[in-house]
Amino acid sequence: MIIIDIEHPKPDESLIAKSDVQLRASIRTLSGNPVRPHGDWDSRKLSMYGEVLADGRVLERIQLFYGGSKGLFETPFFVPRDTEEPDGLTLRIVAANNAGGRFGLHEVQYSVLSERLPPQPPC
Repeated sequence: MIIIDIEHPKPDESLIAKSDVQLRASIRTLSGNPVRPHGDWDSRKLSMYGEVLADGRVLERIQLFYGGSKGLFETPFFVPRDTEEPDGLTLRIVAANNAGGRFGLHEVQYSVLSERLPPQPPC
C-alpha cells in the first residue's frame, strides 16, 4: 500500500479563483519508507499524477515533480474562476506500482473564493 498526504494546500483552506497554487504531497509506503527517485521505493517506477476535479469530472491532470525532500512531490496548478466551479474543487493524488500491485490515492475537497479579501485590522 502507498500512503499519500496532501500537505499543501491544507484540507481546511479555501482556494482563490484565478490563482496559481503549489500542490505538495508526501508519498510513502505503509512501512514508512519514502518514495523518491533512485530510492528503495523508486518514484521513477511508479505511475504518479495529480488531478483537479469539479463535479466528479477531471479538469486537469498534472505531473508531480520530486521536491528534493524524501517522499515530497509538488507541482503548480491553476484554480478556475469560482463561477465556473461553484461547488469547489477536488484535488486527487494517485500513485501506483503496476508491477507490484501497490496503490495509493488521496483526495481533498476545497471551496473556491472569488477574490482575496483584504486583511482585517486587529480587534
